Amino acid sequence: MPTPDGPVTAVIDSTGLKVFGKGEWHLEKHGGTARRCWRKLHLAVCPDIGEILASVLTGNEEGDASPVGPLPDRIERPVGAVLADGAYDGEPVYRSIAERAPDAESNIPPRTTAVVRCKVMNATTSMGMPVTRKVA
Repeated sequence: MPTPDGPVTAVIDSTGLKVFGKGEWHLEKHGGTARRCWRKLHLAVCPDIGEILASVLTGNEEGDASPVGPLPDRIERPVGAVLADGAYDGEPVYRSIAERAPDAESNIPPRTTAVVRCKVMNATTSMGMPVTRKVA
């Protein structure tokens, strides 16, 4: 359990929120078209105590990695580790974490596309290597 002054683990993820204009009952009563849009709520949560450390609300057109710059800046406690999914795998994210919490561990798996690219490269390389190649 983290202490109030000690470093916390920040788990970063996002979820989509459907935002409605006028209420559904109003549309059914008076007719018209629904005004809906999507927003993304990005959260940094401490899994040990379930506390929301920081949040950022963005439009749907922005990717998951875009708010990582402001998100760690809003965490008021020292950060000991950052965990996120593959959507946050990228140089801007690692740079932002290093600037905000240089001693923090970051555990972000590679994007699915990166894993696929590595598998293709490994397969291509293995097909092109001669059988008699010596390994030093």
